[in-house]
Amino acid sequence: MNGIAGVKPTRGLLSTAGVVPACRSLDCVSVFAADVAEAAEVAGLAAGIAPEDPWARLPPERSAVLPPRAVRLGVPRTDDLDIADPLLRDRYAIAVERAAGRVADCVPVDIGPFLAAGDLLYAGPWVAERLADLGDFLDTHPTSVLPVTRVVLEGGRRFSAVDAFRAQHRLQELRAAADRVWGGIDALLVPTVGALFTIDQILDEPIRRNLELGRFTHFANMLDLAAVTVPSGRTEDGRPASVSLLGPAFSDALLATLGAELAQPALPEDPEPLPRSGSAPVEA
Repeated sequence: MNGIAGVKPTRGLLSTAGVVPACRSLDCVSVFAADVAEAAEVAGLAAGIAPEDPWARLPPERSAVLPPRAVRLGVPRTDDLDIADPLLRDRYAIAVERAAGRVADCVPVDIGPFLAAGDLLYAGPWVAERLADLGDFLDTHPTSVLPVTRVVLEGGRRFSAVDAFRAQHRLQELRAAADRVWGGIDALLVPTVGALFTIDQILDEPIRRNLELGRFTHFANMLDLAAVTVPSGRTEDGRPASVSLLGPAFSDALLATLGAELAQPALPEDPEPLPRSGSAPVEA
């Protein structure tokens, strides 16, 4: 939404030691920067094993990275692309067309298993995992938590241990289905978000809106994927658009290379300067 690049590494490559946990088994430190190369460089410098982090892991031996021209790029079938904003839908179509000229092949794929895995993040017992670390704080400092955050956290109390195991079994089924998709592609290209909301729209329906914003990305950590997000130009009315590239764990280098190739800067050629302190505010 800001015309910048984001790198979400494979879980465990960047230590979460010292990070206030959300879902400890899923948490992942990400890097935002002006472009993919800079974000990837920072992620590489920050990577490493911290003795106090039990979730840390080392990447396998370095191997050759496919050049973009050799990549089989998965694109969601039309039926799976519920992009609410028609202008963002147009920008995604342009991004796919742009990618088709830079990779070996664009392959339509069924991302149903990916989306179903993402739905488990807030509809399943992973909400209860948040209480494992934050429950005591919630009990002792109830007024220190935003009401909407408290509603999400308290929702975790409805899940039982049986629910947790059932959800793990379901996630394993979805992971197996996703693995079959990876058998035919090297990376997946999705819109980062399907809609852009104003602050007032978010405040009006914060839970539903945030679920919509995470539609194409919530599954990344659930399925142990790496991801890179890059700008993909602007919509006809001037709003920034973006696409995300995802791949299996430890595909970080491939995604960075591909992201740099497909990025289309979203900043205007001659942006107006922000007003100085004390001048009239600019309407969003």
